[in-house]
Amino acid sequence: MARKRLLLLILVFLIIPAWGKLVVLENININLHIKEDATLDIIEEHDYLYDGDFTGGSRTIKLEGLESISDVLVKEGDFEYIPGSLEKFQFQTAAKINGLAIEWTSRRPIDPEYKNTRKKMTIQYKAHGAFRFYGNYDELYWRVLDEARDGMIKKLSVKMYFPTDIDRSKVSASIIYNGQAEVKFIGENILGFSAINVGPSDSFDIKVGIPMGVIERIGFLKIQNMPLYTLFVIPFAVFFVVLFLYLRFEMGYEFFASKKKNTSRPADLMPAVSALIIDEKPDIRQVVATIYDLARRGYIEINKNQNDFEIKLIKFPVNLEEYEVKFLKAMFGDPAKEGNIINASSFKLLFSKYIPDLKEAIDDEAVKLGYFYEDRLPFKRRIYYFGWAISILMLAVCGFFNLKIILFFAPLVLFAGLLGCSLKGKSLVFSSALMMLAIIVLLARALAIGIIEQSLLLVFLISIIISGLIIVAFSGGASKKNMVAPAEKRQWLAYKRFLAGNGSAALEKENLPYSIAFGVVKNEDTERIEKYMLGE
Repeated sequence: MARKRLLLLILVFLIIPAWGKLVVLENININLHIKEDATLDIIEEHDYLYDGDFTGGSRTIKLEGLESISDVLVKEGDFEYIPGSLEKFQFQTAAKINGLAIEWTSRRPIDPEYKNTRKKMTIQYKAHGAFRFYGNYDELYWRVLDEARDGMIKKLSVKMYFPTDIDRSKVSASIIYNGQAEVKFIGENILGFSAINVGPSDSFDIKVGIPMGVIERIGFLKIQNMPLYTLFVIPFAVFFVVLFLYLRFEMGYEFFASKKKNTSRPADLMPAVSALIIDEKPDIRQVVATIYDLARRGYIEINKNQNDFEIKLIKFPVNLEEYEVKFLKAMFGDPAKEGNIINASSFKLLFSKYIPDLKEAIDDEAVKLGYFYEDRLPFKRRIYYFGWAISILMLAVCGFFNLKIILFFAPLVLFAGLLGCSLKGKSLVFSSALMMLAIIVLLARALAIGIIEQSLLLVFLISIIISGLIIVAFSGGASKKNMVAPAEKRQWLAYKRFLAGNGSAALEKENLPYSIAFGVVKNEDTERIEKYMLGE
């Protein structure tokens, strides 16, 4: 018996404080004004009964299916609260996972507690993007109540005001609610929804279809409850496709042949062209390598004479490639005669002026053999300009619907342009991935603050803008080669690794020109000839 009394005392002790705290949301009256620009001006009147140490209240507006909420006001009777940090008679808004939270403070903790105090709180705000547009009608789906609430609502009333006279027979209206509710026209252009004794956590949603033409179709082709990730589907697809192509045809040889070594040449290809396949740019090393290759094949003879080199034409240049004939003519004059002898030191005065033409001749030979596009630089520029063209065009179209989008994307466009102009090599992948992260952050922010409307058309256009910027960023590493070259490049890189790791093989007569062209061998002799050619 004593134990039962003790349990009863504990139960009473726990219940008494609850009796001292009470908040009842007795009535909710909502006036929903539909504007011609498809926005909603909403005025909510909440009748509260407070008893206890409550300091204020809150209202969470579901953002699912909306673009944004703006112009929030909170009033107590006719007294208007001010935005702030939740001091007395202040309110603030905060984005939450389940919607936009509006919180207000009407009593300080040090103030006397409420005793059966009634308050009429008014919340005003403007909703954007609540309508969805279909073939010949427009639809509003509105979630009236905040489900995370305590207590029962004795009476709920919603009045929807249309902007113009409307044909009632073309209006469809329904309520999604578990209890009893009523919907009917209560005025010429006023549609009313009502329910009584709405329980805690009960949802109350309304769906209204109105004929096309009552409101403007701004941001048409909108999707109801469109998930945000749809904005990134096309850009991510483009990013990974371009990344795959880049890794496959630009850097694939590094990944797939990073340790492989070829002990013999992949093909009977001139050193200058084989080095060009790897480096993609004619270099003075390739010019020097061509001289040593002509000596290897018996067309010239190179003899060191103290600090100079004596170069002799052994046989007339027949069965040579066009660029090799240019080399011999540049050294021995035109026509070149067998037995002619020159000193490498004479290159200072004669040969340096031929260097640009000889580099171009090596490049032309690679084009003729099918390793490079003939117009390599214009090819890169076409990729760059293509990315810019589609981005700017789509940006202009977006600006037609929402001018803020152009201003918002200006920094991103500038960033992408700098990437496309300056990036090369492996850094391109990292920097482009960084750009994708920046895009995600900017777009998420733009969606959060309502700059970008959640519409099918704008999502598609913005996705194309981003995709174009990705192409711009990757254009800095666009291929100069033909599609055949990457496979060849892997093989020549493996041969280069073999020479770099085997000094004796690199100096052999058959391999020496390739070692020079690849930069594997660079001794005093080759450096001196290189300086002579450059006129130093």
